[in-house]
Amino acid sequence: LKILEHLPDNHIIKKRIEYCDNPIFNKNNFVPIKGGSFIMGALKPEELDAFAKLKNWIADDILIDNEAGSDENPHKVNLSDFSMNKYAITNAEYAEFLTIYGSDKVKRGVYKDNDLIDENWFGIEKNNGIWQPASSIYTNFPINKVSWFGANEFCEFWGLQLPTESQWEYAARSGGKNIKYSWGNDIPNTENNQKFGNIADEALKNAYSSQITTYTEGYNDGYSVTAPVDAFTANELELYQMSGNVYEWCADWYGSYPNDDEVANDPAGALTSSNRVLRGGSWRNPLFNCRVANRNHDAPGSRNSDIGFRPVLVP
Repeated sequence: LKILEHLPDNHIIKKRIEYCDNPIFNKNNFVPIKGGSFIMGALKPEELDAFAKLKNWIADDILIDNEAGSDENPHKVNLSDFSMNKYAITNAEYAEFLTIYGSDKVKRGVYKDNDLIDENWFGIEKNNGIWQPASSIYTNFPINKVSWFGANEFCEFWGLQLPTESQWEYAARSGGKNIKYSWGNDIPNTENNQKFGNIADEALKNAYSSQITTYTEGYNDGYSVTAPVDAFTANELELYQMSGNVYEWCADWYGSYPNDDEVANDPAGALTSSNRVLRGGSWRNPLFNCRVANRNHDAPGSRNSDIGFRPVLVP
């Protein structure tokens, strides 16, 4: 009741209490992921022979990618078991959290007063003190314009965590497999678009012709901006849209990967930095950004229309 006392009338307070007992957010959506070892990152083909020989690694275990970035240095990682939400957090889930939480700013701790979210026409909005999807059409679409603070605060509120960058990549690779995108290695095509995901495509180009210069020609995923979180085919771990739709915040500060030969055990990223890690690419990104090894980052206060998140549970 103390959390809810700011709300305007008894009916709304009663409704919020019902939500506390039966929340929209469903922890049954988490899938267990068996930990293991994998080589995280990617190499350009011309780097493979020298690198594999230097490291004495099996070349077949290293993701080879013409587009590999200089910050994708392959390194061995051991991960413990964890569980991950099948879906990115939806507009409905985040709106419920904000209304119960009672603020759109962090209320305590070192990050106090930082903004959690911005309103958006395909995200959420505030109406008479109640947060809700901006349209019923977008109820099951991913939250966007959420800052790292907003993602982290949601997770702490429900007893969850943001994934580490290594957990995220391992899950996107269906358990560390040598694949380029979360759906595999195929280039998206409209004939079988449900296999792939929501990326910069013909639909986006048609909607924003003057703004879009890079997109996948010959592919139409059916969505000009975000797509429902359960659209398209899940990967082998039953995780939906790890490539495309919205970038996903990770727990880590952005920094360089290890350069030595030691295996990293449950790495947590850089000790400090100015930016937090983003993974997965989005509805307005070309395939390059949607690769499972691709790394992006932004200031933790950034609130862009292609950034969301999905939480994990750690035993």
